[in-house]
Amino acid sequence: MEKMILNYKEEELIGKIASVDTGTAIAFIPDDKKMSELQINQLIAVNSPRAGTHIIGMVVKMSRRLDETILQNDIDDKKNDDNIVLPSNAIKLVFVGELRDKEGIKVNVFKRNVTALPNIQSSCFRIDGDKLTKLMECISTIAANAMTPLSLGKYFIDENSTAYIDGDKLFQRHAAIVGSTGSGKSYCVAKLIEQMAELKSVNAVLFDIHGEYSDKSFKRDGITQLKIAAPNDLETANKLDKGILMVPYWLLNYEEMQA
Repeated sequence: MEKMILNYKEEELIGKIASVDTGTAIAFIPDDKKMSELQINQLIAVNSPRAGTHIIGMVVKMSRRLDETILQNDIDDKKNDDNIVLPSNAIKLVFVGELRDKEGIKVNVFKRNVTALPNIQSSCFRIDGDKLTKLMECISTIAANAMTPLSLGKYFIDENSTAYIDGDKLFQRHAAIVGSTGSGKSYCVAKLIEQMAELKSVNAVLFDIHGEYSDKSFKRDGITQLKIAAPNDLETANKLDKGILMVPYWLLNYEEMQA
């Protein structure tokens, strides 16, 4: 029988939820060593009010010491408690989904929504090592089993797992690939083009202004390369048969025509 991915022991606890919003939470991490092992984009498992469910959060902010005003109400409520210890480490989590131990006959089912927010004092655990790999594999399997799975590469937080997207869902809505120079935008587009060319019912047009995808590696079945017509091509007959595409002038600017 397949084991539950997020099965933690009490000693693996790193902290407790102290504040909850609709899509975020603040957790206190009392142990300095455990705090130092965390990092931005770290995935955290948070106990859900629903049995057999873990909320998956991503660390987006880390704080060594909170503003005392945040804790003032707690201080006032417990001012007569001589043993009070105020935690000084905090992390902010953004909820990214939840993992259900079981759903029908399926086990380890990841959902990209959170059906129940965590309670105050809910336990938090790191998702790393083998648990992280299995979680990412679980997430990948959802898209990998789609009708048109498209592989994008490996997850940054776990290079043992392949990242997939559902091609049907990608092309049914607006999408953008953004990032700084050198982040891999061109590689991502190239990866998508190569896989789209192997599908039977995909029609896409790519305007390759800078000629990034015009080398011989893209000359394959499923890909047709056309040249945008220049002024000296206007009188050419049967342009499409000769690989020349007429594009309305208003779609281009001067710099693009020079390219």
